[in-house]
Amino acid sequence: MTSRKDEIRAMVAALMATVTSTARASRKGNAATLSLLQLLATTERARPSELAAALDVHQSTISRQLQSLEQAGFLTLTADPGDGRSCFAALTGRGRKHLEELHAFGLSRFEGFLADWSQEEIRMLGALLSKLETSKAKVVQREDAAHTRDQRGRSWQEKS
Repeated sequence: MTSRKDEIRAMVAALMATVTSTARASRKGNAATLSLLQLLATTERARPSELAAALDVHQSTISRQLQSLEQAGFLTLTADPGDGRSCFAALTGRGRKHLEELHAFGLSRFEGFLADWSQEEIRMLGALLSKLETSKAKVVQREDAAHTRDQRGRSWQEKS
């Protein structure tokens, strides 16, 4: 009989393989474009530094992507009147259409990945991933609270 720890180890290995391949794909071509366009779609406009921070990439990477996407007509770059060294990026109608096409392509890819899965298996995976994310968030919240308490020092050292 396999132990709980062995089952968890196997689940983590499978999850990490999926996360790694997804992360690798997200740094390439359409996935990188998709991430940037999705982010721009959530806001009216954004500075390159804000986009770089949100996507956790170097600002030079964002600058190159923005220039390429502007040339393709997917976004506009306008000068920041408050800071002559910066600009604002905003999605165009063509950019929104391209984002819809990328979403459709991604959905099609996942439909292919899950082609031989039952509807119940797909539903179950979604539910379990949501449950995992909820459990993870609770643990992180408890750890953050403990860390905050640790940063205040020992209660007997606090002055009244």
